[in-house]
Amino acid sequence: MARKPVAPIPPQKLLIMIVGQKGGVGKTSFGRSLLSHLRSDLGRSVLAYDGDGAVGGLVKIFGSKAGDGTIAEKQDPAVGCGFYDIRSEAERDQLLNSLEDGAEIVLHDLAGGSLASLTQIVDNGQQTLVRFCRAVAEAGYRPVFVHVISNIEEALYSVGDYLDATAVNKQAGPNGDMVADHVIVQNLFFGDPEDFIWLHGHEFTSKDGTKTDRGGKIKAEILEPLGYPIVAFPRVPGGSFALAEFERVPLAGLNDVTRLRIAERMRLRAYLETFADEIAPLRSFLNLTPVAKAA
Repeated sequence: MARKPVAPIPPQKLLIMIVGQKGGVGKTSFGRSLLSHLRSDLGRSVLAYDGDGAVGGLVKIFGSKAGDGTIAEKQDPAVGCGFYDIRSEAERDQLLNSLEDGAEIVLHDLAGGSLASLTQIVDNGQQTLVRFCRAVAEAGYRPVFVHVISNIEEALYSVGDYLDATAVNKQAGPNGDMVADHVIVQNLFFGDPEDFIWLHGHEFTSKDGTKTDRGGKIKAEILEPLGYPIVAFPRVPGGSFALAEFERVPLAGLNDVTRLRIAERMRLRAYLETFADEIAPLRSFLNLTPVAKAA
């Protein structure tokens, strides 16, 4: 299970976990667009789960509804979205148990700050996910952590914590044994790619003219040597996002339930096309190709 710098991983079943230790970075918004892209654009079979319980943002949009419009208690994660609370000792096992169905892709949108809860599943809260990741591998899946980040320094702390937790010796890097894959997602709501200075590095100049290089260490010493991709999450059109929230439908299906004006429709189309273009490195890294449609 040791992971050295490699080319894109071979086709295999995937456990995709969307994570972040900080809330408010757009993790669920990205998860919605990714799930819609996988199911609708690529035609892939995906079991989807919201690890924030029935109040989570993923199940709100993709979950099947009861007659009164509320989230149905019973969900088919293959077409809707299952849900559980990763923070609950009685429920968090659902993450591993979701692999029993053998779907080609299983996607979990985890609540912010879930790392401690993940370590409780099989690692006894020891600030490591090595046993957890090995359990995933034994079930026939490759564990993939997708980190959605803002452009502040604290967002990188979360990435570093997960990288260390998935290193056998708790020291992530090209000389360590990594037991999971990682993808970094820059949420462009917070700025352009060059504004993510803590990820890419930046030369700071003090008032006395002293120049100091700061940031960029995780990218230079871990992400790039291990081949972990960095992708961009384009800004979501505000009006379309608000309508999708109101209608409780994915952005890709918004025009099916409400009549959009031409300008709104074109902005939404541009967003969906840009999203697909921006996550091309993620698709390549995980060998996510479209499923051929039957003739």
